Amino acid sequence: MSMGLAQAISGKMPLETKALFRTIGILGFSAVTLSAAVIAYFNGLFLNDSIINVMGQIELLTTSVMPYLISAVIAAITASSINTIIPFFKILSVQAQVHNRLELLAKGDLCSKIPAGRGQAAKVAHTLNDAVDHLASRVSQLKAINHKQWDLAETIRISAKKGDCAIVLQAVDQMEENWKRASKIEEQLST
Repeated sequence: MSMGLAQAISGKMPLETKALFRTIGILGFSAVTLSAAVIAYFNGLFLNDSIINVMGQIELLTTSVMPYLISAVIAAITASSINTIIPFFKILSVQAQVHNRLELLAKGDLCSKIPAGRGQAAKVAHTLNDAVDHLASRVSQLKAINHKQWDLAETIRISAKKGDCAIVLQAVDQMEENWKRASKIEEQLST
């Protein structure tokens, strides 16, 4: 967590993460300030000797413990609030990984993966990784067909120079089969 705080201070963290750290800081500061104010207020009351004379010892004990109990309640509420905020750091981490992966995908990188986490984050990572794998498989098939087409085009060119029409016709038939396979792959891709 201290590494994350150092990154937030240096400005290398997304704004959402900085906002979470700021919220946690405000909650902690508010709790400490409010607790100190309550304790100071009650301690100020007890400095007055007339109150001590009016109250019995049990009432005095109860009243002297009261500011600390109030401070404990404030600390518990603050801790509960901070515990509610902490899971958002994981969500932001997964969001950043997905965003980075989509940027790489937009640049043509079909090989990198998002590391799988736990729970819903793992489902998101697996779904995106599977989708990219499926796309990479289709692109690889289209590349293989494209290389075959270039080889066949070269075969046609050489055979045409030699005047070997049978090989030219056979290569054209193979090219037509490759185009059919390519069109089946293209049908699986929505554009």
